[in-house]
Amino acid sequence: MKLEEHIVTDSMDLMVTFFNITMKIIIIAHYMGCFFFYFGMDDLRTNNRGWLIDEALIDEDFTTQYITSLYWAFTTMSAVGYGEIVPVTKDERTYAMAAMIMSCGIFAYTVNSIGNIVSRYNQR
Repeated sequence: MKLEEHIVTDSMDLMVTFFNITMKIIIIAHYMGCFFFYFGMDDLRTNNRGWLIDEALIDEDFTTQYITSLYWAFTTMSAVGYGEIVPVTKDERTYAMAAMIMSCGIFAYTVNSIGNIVSRYNQR
């Protein structure tokens, strides 16, 4: 009975909602990073150039390539964009621009959702 009471508390609802938003952000970043890697591999096959060559990631293991792609996605989504991982080809730049536009919407949605959660929590 105590577990059920703990689950329906306001603080648990707040934690679950924050966890839900966090998971959505991680999943979106995963797909953004995978597509960025895909465009890098596609340009590598067709033009023998791209961000994977510039970052010397061709001979690295898959985990390093994935983490680098995910890092690019998170820096793009957070509007920080440090600039050390740069799209090189036309296709990579086109995708990066689309990802930046989409990231603006995701960032706005996230900030709005957190604001609504805090506002609801303060009203209770």
